Amino acid sequence: KTVIIKKALYGLIGSCAQFHRHLCGELYKLGFVPSKADQDLWIRDARDHYKYIAKYIDDILIISKDPMSILNKLQKPTGPYKFKGVGGPEYYLGGDLKISYMGDSIKELQLSAKTYVKRICDKIEQLMGWRLKVFMNPMDLNYHAELDESDFLVGDE
Repeated sequence: KTVIIKKALYGLIGSCAQFHRHLCGELYKLGFVPSKADQDLWIRDARDHYKYIAKYIDDILIISKDPMSILNKLQKPTGPYKFKGVGGPEYYLGGDLKISYMGDSIKELQLSAKTYVKRICDKIEQLMGWRLKVFMNPMDLNYHAELDESDFLVGDE
């Protein structure tokens, strides 16, 4: 199961760095260690599964069989933080999230850019006064890109 925390921090330019340092200390206390590939991805071996905490500026994503137990250790009154927007993740770092469970385990994790692409298309239509074509995703099974002779989106050089 997962929990997403949004909008945990606002303030001065150095607030993000200070929050990062403080959160690192709290995660070490809980037995988490940063991954070698990304210092904002924290991992803890729980023997029967791994617990993950992904942090980006002030957004935190907790992936574990029991994410609320981790959140409760970080959140007041037992922990140092007061989080807002706590709940199951639907959108994280510009991407839509869809999670399917099988019992307590994640069966499938889908990431997409649907919301991001829709926002960009809406802005283009508004700014340019265009009405963009609607295409299905995944593409129509009968469409063959190798046979498409329609014009390119940009002019010839």
